[in-house]
Amino acid sequence: MMRLNQRLPKLNPGVFIKMKRTEKKEITKKLAHVVHDQNQFVYSLLKIAENIYESSFIVDGKHPYLYENPEIANHVSGTTFFETSRQLMKALGHLFYEVPVDSRFLLKDMMIKFDRWGQLGVPIIARIVVTPPQRSENYAGTYIFSLTYVQDGKDLGVFNVTASAMPGKVEDRLMARQFAQGKLRRIVQKVRSVFKKKEKD
Repeated sequence: MMRLNQRLPKLNPGVFIKMKRTEKKEITKKLAHVVHDQNQFVYSLLKIAENIYESSFIVDGKHPYLYENPEIANHVSGTTFFETSRQLMKALGHLFYEVPVDSRFLLKDMMIKFDRWGQLGVPIIARIVVTPPQRSENYAGTYIFSLTYVQDGKDLGVFNVTASAMPGKVEDRLMARQFAQGKLRRIVQKVRSVFKKKEKD
């Protein structure tokens, strides 16, 4: 569920200044789950403290799809932040929480708050706080991500996301079951409509 402009908890920027930068890792296309170079927006993740990370990036506004409309090509679009968040969450799981690359993230809930426009060509910092699964013997379970985007020392917006990580085979089974149920309902409805038509005749 997504709620725009909802009041969300504000992270204290001062806490990030005091924390010691401990570990930086590269984000590849594979880890960001993209195929083409032009679709990758983030390239590294810096671990600041336990479950707290940063990533710095620049948006040039030249992506052929996201900025094809000149009406929105004068700022960092909201769609860009959606995609950047997806890439960061995927990469975080793989790099720091032992989530296999062939696993799946099932989006469960998203709350978004935008405060300011993002300027193209100016560095943006994503500050991410992760709450990993509390009762799990492996990577599988529910993760909570809080991503705060900052530019020139000002918060641009916050994405609070809840997602579940699971093996690809598990998602395939769940999806197949859901689609099969939908197919069965459509067959039943078709049969009923045929009988109703015969009754009228």
